[in-house]
Amino acid sequence: MAAKKAIVKKLSAVETLGSATVICTDKTGTLTTNQMSVRWLYANGPLIEVTGSGYGPEGAFLLDGKTLAQDALDSLGVRRLLHAAALCNNAAVHQPAAGESGQWTISGDPTEAALITAAMKAGAGLDTLQKKYPRAAHIAFERIRKRMTTIHEEASDAHEKNRHVLAY
Repeated sequence: MAAKKAIVKKLSAVETLGSATVICTDKTGTLTTNQMSVRWLYANGPLIEVTGSGYGPEGAFLLDGKTLAQDALDSLGVRRLLHAAALCNNAAVHQPAAGESGQWTISGDPTEAALITAAMKAGAGLDTLQKKYPRAAHIAFERIRKRMTTIHEEASDAHEKNRHVLAY
C-alpha cells in the first residue's frame, strides 16, 4: 500500500484488501454487483415501495406496507409512470432460456434495465408497449440537456384522424 502512496487509517483495512481478488465499484466509488433495482416510486403524492431483486419481474408494489392491486396502480398513476420509463429506454431485459434456471440478464445500461423490470412488475409487456407506442424519434442524452427524449406515435388504424404523439 505504501508503494501505491495510499493513506489507510486502520491496518485491518489493508489486511482485508490484501485478501480481495476483485473489487467492483461504480463511478461514485460505491461497491456494486452491476444489478440495480427500483426500490421506491413517487407517483401523484404517495411513496410506493417496490419489492423484488435482480432483473426478474417478480415483486410487488406496497403502499404503507400493503400490496397494491393492479387497478390501484392505474389510479395512482404508477403504471403510466412506468410505461414512460420503459419507453424512454435503450436497455433490454432477457429471461433465462427455456429449461434453464439462470438469472434474468440485461443488455444496455443497468439503470435503464431496472426501470424496465419495474414496468414488468406492474404488468407491462415491453413488446406490447412498443407495438402500441412505436418510437418515431430519439434525441440522445446530451451533457447540456441532461436528459434523453423519445417520441412515440400511438399506433391506430389508418382511418383515425386524431393520433396521439407522446414525448418521454
